[in-house]
Amino acid sequence: MSIVENNIVRKIMEVGCRIATWVNPVIPKREKTILFYESTPDYMNNYELMRYMVKEGYDKKYQIYYFPNIKKESNLGEEYRRVVFSNNLALAFYLFLTSRVVFLDTGNMRIVPSKKQAVVYMDHGLPFKLAGRLTKTFDKTFPRDLIMPVNYFLSSSKAFDVMYCKAYNLEKKQLLRCGRPRTDAFYKTGCHLKKIGIEKEKYKKIIIWMTTYRITNNGRTCDTKDKKWSTTNLPILVDMQKIKEFNEYLKEKEYLVVIKIHASSIFDETSIQELSNIRLLLDPDIVCKGIQIYDIVKDFDVLVTDYSSVFLDFLLVDKPIIFITDDFRDFNKLHGFFFKNPLAIMPGPKINSYQELIEELNILNQNEENYRSKRQNLRDICHTYQDGKDSQRTLDLLGIEK
Repeated sequence: MSIVENNIVRKIMEVGCRIATWVNPVIPKREKTILFYESTPDYMNNYELMRYMVKEGYDKKYQIYYFPNIKKESNLGEEYRRVVFSNNLALAFYLFLTSRVVFLDTGNMRIVPSKKQAVVYMDHGLPFKLAGRLTKTFDKTFPRDLIMPVNYFLSSSKAFDVMYCKAYNLEKKQLLRCGRPRTDAFYKTGCHLKKIGIEKEKYKKIIIWMTTYRITNNGRTCDTKDKKWSTTNLPILVDMQKIKEFNEYLKEKEYLVVIKIHASSIFDETSIQELSNIRLLLDPDIVCKGIQIYDIVKDFDVLVTDYSSVFLDFLLVDKPIIFITDDFRDFNKLHGFFFKNPLAIMPGPKINSYQELIEELNILNQNEENYRSKRQNLRDICHTYQDGKDSQRTLDLLGIEK
């Protein structure tokens, strides 16, 4: 689709959203209808709260609708029989206008909610790199009131209030300080690694590699000057030769690395081969098991990341983090960060080459101790609540009772 065609489609959508916004206040809202909406199952920020509501029996009182339809894909059992799963966008549009409570994740209806509604945005992650209208690629002509048209925005700490308000054109009173339900998974007992084929006891250390995108799969964002920077679209491990070399090191150390590809990243599945000590994990691999990514992240010994906000959530499990910062200047110039000195905030070693990565992996235990207090201090700043009860807190603040 050309730029002209894109602009025409956007204008048509804006007109439709304006009309819906005008009529929304006069449409009666159903008190016992709750809509969970996301345009893709890949992030699954909504999933944990929906799962909690079913487990606790809220579905006996409320009619819950969940978009998209992941019931068959996720092999969800009989306990979810009362939840309506659907991919019908017309139905989602209708439910948005008629439901008192709406939870949004990826995708935004761009309809200003009625005062009779509680439309809640389930944030993808705490703001570390620039987001929303502050990103350098954001279309400044986009209507301000349609950037984040919600009543409430979930927040984990007052430390991010100013950032959220600037990025999404919000007022502080819209920030719902209850934490984020997605992280409740960190506090649950039991291990789900075997569901994705990992037997933890076979390895001395298991490491999850979660780096953010440089080039998005929809072509809207490019945070690198060199579009051929990596055939794998991963930092450091830029080609199969380097991955094979890394695998030999891991085999010797009896370590396993699971590379989780970012849901928004451009990625060619033929660019990486799974090897003896390197596994590849895509979002469909997780969704099909009826779990969300944080169900398994908590059981890894180490996180390797770059500028992804996942590290701020990983602070809750208090385990070592290794940061890849080889393209920091390039990324900062093209995308940017909320903080003046983001490198100083990262509670772990910053590496800029393959050799430095190996050196840090050789001293993992030392890394854990050296950065423990820094991790814990940052955790306490970022997370007001650390009890695994964010789902219940969210429902309580919205007046949703069994």
